[in-house]
Amino acid sequence: MSESENNMATAADFKAARELKCNPAERVALPGLGKAVLLRRPTPEWFMFHQIVPAALAARASRRAPDGKATQEESIASIAFIHDLLIETFVAPRLSLSPGPGEISPDLIDDGDLKFVIDWATGAASSDGTRLDTFRGKPAVSPGSERG
Repeated sequence: MSESENNMATAADFKAARELKCNPAERVALPGLGKAVLLRRPTPEWFMFHQIVPAALAARASRRAPDGKATQEESIASIAFIHDLLIETFVAPRLSLSPGPGEISPDLIDDGDLKFVIDWATGAASSDGTRLDTFRGKPAVSPGSERG
């Protein structure tokens, strides 16, 4: 008797329910490529389970060794996080390190588009490319920070 025959949930059931319920894919034009792809913003739970929050991404990346360079451990952790973020975000085409039909390798993504997708996925950019951390073209001022 299969899992579906005995009314047991499968991994695919959980994934489909999550994708349909709380997080629809959006058609987003990549600025460098000039064509749209389907992206899905990771949920807050995704960031929580990856032990990072979007606002902390920059802070985490800025932690450096005494000489100002990222440690090897930090570099590896950042690469793994970005890989996981891209895999989670791209709906179509899907990303894979071993691409099959309808999939692409992450190394095919232009550096500018890669930065845009990371910004979009972490909430720093909207689907139309507008930066969400600026106001009237100037960097946003966070509460408690001094204006210059």
